[in-house]
Amino acid sequence: SSAVDKAVNAQPGFEYVVNNSSISFYVDQAAPAISFNAPWASNYFASAFGNVEGAAVDPNDGHNSGVTGVSNVDVQIKYVLDPTTYYYNNNGSFVNTLNETNSWFTPLIWQEPKGPSSGTWVYSNGTLAGNWEFGRSYRISARSRDNASPVKNLSSAFTLMNVVLDNQRPAAATTGPSNLTPYRTVAQASGTVTDDFGGIQSVG
Repeated sequence: SSAVDKAVNAQPGFEYVVNNSSISFYVDQAAPAISFNAPWASNYFASAFGNVEGAAVDPNDGHNSGVTGVSNVDVQIKYVLDPTTYYYNNNGSFVNTLNETNSWFTPLIWQEPKGPSSGTWVYSNGTLAGNWEFGRSYRISARSRDNASPVKNLSSAFTLMNVVLDNQRPAAATTGPSNLTPYRTVAQASGTVTDDFGGIQSVG
């Protein structure tokens, strides 16, 4: 920029000072991308869970405000037992006293930073790995914000649906042929198999 006063005195070019007479800046309106590494997909069935892990990446490296730590990530974990929703309280318990607004928490761990624009995070708060409840279908959500000023760009929540912790074995029973009955030939064997959450993978 240059200045001219009311007496028509103009600032000459040789008096320009970089970062004083001029500045450079960029506009960042793109929110970071959030993803999960563990669990990694919806409709995930397991007999044991650990921590929730993922990554945050702010696009346009070199011309963005970046993501640099756990304050750039929020995580929410919940399950529904109709009609009540239970939220993880960041301290080892699932409670029905939280809501969609106050049940988001920042992870404890930020690791493997890949420059100012990305990194991986681990949500282990409240010794989460030891406090999952069996027989629940969880919804796990994460979102990320960058470091833009004065208002940070916040991503939409990315949610994993139907993440099931199942420690119950399936039950199989035969219905035919009849027990201890001699047959010359058997066209087929039949029976039933039941499971509560995970569903049947195979019968043998």
